[in-house]
Amino acid sequence: MTALDAEQGEGLGGVHRAAAAEADHRVRLGRFLGGRPPYGYRLTDAGPHPNPAKAADGKRVHRLEPDPDTAWVVVRIFTEYLEGKGYYAIAEGLTRDGIPCPSAYDRDRNRHREGHAWCKGAVRAILVNPRYTGHEVWSK
Repeated sequence: MTALDAEQGEGLGGVHRAAAAEADHRVRLGRFLGGRPPYGYRLTDAGPHPNPAKAADGKRVHRLEPDPDTAWVVVRIFTEYLEGKGYYAIAEGLTRDGIPCPSAYDRDRNRHREGHAWCKGAVRAILVNPRYTGHEVWSK
């Protein structure tokens, strides 16, 4: 490793640490870090951007809040899982009860999916997503 390689590597590490610190700061402020809101949540306005230049351009920040139409489905999924039901049994029950799966609920973002029924993968994705346990994860 040359001195130049070490210097560049150290510089990148500093950039990554600074970005991680900024993301952590935004999470502590209750701001959403971006991406698609998870099923059961929706984005709401959290006020003007804290950077005065961005605020002057009309930029605003967002936060997640439970979606009244779907949050209860997430609660049901976690409740049934804690009662001992598996992914497949939960998915079958949701489909049987006529509850639209995530891709059927939001057709505009999921045109590439059929959205006929819940699948065990969708149930699993909800159960393993750290956002549902209150942890905001950056770059995942």
